Amino acid sequence: MDQLQLEQGLKNKYGTGKTAFKAFLKDARVYGLGATLGGALAASNANAAVDVSATVASLTTDGTAAITAVGTALLALAGIAVIFKWVKAAFFS
Repeated sequence: MDQLQLEQGLKNKYGTGKTAFKAFLKDARVYGLGATLGGALAASNANAAVDVSATVASLTTDGTAAITAVGTALLALAGIAVIFKWVKAAFFS
């Protein structure tokens, strides 16, 4: 845990001054010190920078290929069903 991240999180969640410290102590009594510091750290903007571009690109590429394969299979099944109905109608009429 970085000291600057913790300080930024505390400022974002509680502000500054005496009322902020009182609010922090109240939350620490109610929720416990670990939960209060965890919430303050989650409020920090330093934790928000996560690079997911490679994962999104991979899922997009794989997802497009999978959707194309499923669509092709469905169109082939629809064509087979139409041909089957046509042959059945020709045989029994």
